[in-house]
Amino acid sequence: MLRLLNSRKLDRLARAVVGDRFERLKEDLGLGWTILALARRKGPGSGA
Repeated sequence: MLRLLNSRKLDRLARAVVGDRFERLKEDLGLGWTILALARRKGPGSGA
């Protein structure tokens, strides 16, 4: 289902019909891209 919702063809069609509202709806539903980063502090014995 996510492949269908995030497909380029559906995006183009939806953008032509409803504009950017479709993209905002997907983002509000949590169906967009997610970037995650994890930062770790180096421990006392790691030479930092």
